[in-house]
Amino acid sequence: FAFFLGQLEEISEPVPAGAIVSEPALWVVWEHRGRLVALAPANLMAMRAEAFQKVMVESVSHTLCRAYAQRLRRQLMEWDMEFSEILTDIRVVDQEMLEVVRRAYDDWKAID
Repeated sequence: FAFFLGQLEEISEPVPAGAIVSEPALWVVWEHRGRLVALAPANLMAMRAEAFQKVMVESVSHTLCRAYAQRLRRQLMEWDMEFSEILTDIRVVDQEMLEVVRRAYDDWKAID
């Protein structure tokens, strides 16, 4: 896959195998700013954010998911202020993302 920012015809960001694409749209208000294009045959799973949120609200994991959404929102705001380039919704699971998950879990345990 490749990500093209806006109407650009030049690849803005290559998307590595295993990357998570558009996950923030499940948790926060999100506006897509580009196009995702498959450069070779690929599989892609899609879901509607509204349907996902409706299921999660009724889930036993609701409080953990809420803690994650709040922590992710804070992290996205920090990244948006920290980086001069436009924040994208393409993430590789790296140490920063694992730290967001760990902190969300800690937040949830403090509530539980």
